Amino acid sequence: MENTKIKKLEPKEWLDRVIDNADQLHILDNALRPEEVTYTCLDVTNCWSEFPQIHLGAENVRFFGALFNLPIDLSTVHYSKERPYVEVSITYRAHHIFGLEYISREEASKL
Repeated sequence: MENTKIKKLEPKEWLDRVIDNADQLHILDNALRPEEVTYTCLDVTNCWSEFPQIHLGAENVRFFGALFNLPIDLSTVHYSKERPYVEVSITYRAHHIFGLEYISREEASKL
């Protein structure tokens, strides 16, 4: 195994694998999580959704939006420690794929 070369995947193949594995993990977590475990990192990604959300970063969301010719959605302005940001997102295979993009106060006032 040490000498095995790891082959990089093409972007679409990579995202499909990430989604497949996220789905499996989401199913396992929902079905098998013991009552004693009250919170995991999967809860951050909207545990009420049928499909887990995937955070890729705003630039990567734009890349995949262009690659798949999908519309890119921008959320309303939110604030984190008084810094304005928008959520940049696409929907691919029923998954909400998003990234956060910090913007200037001037840009925030225009939105």
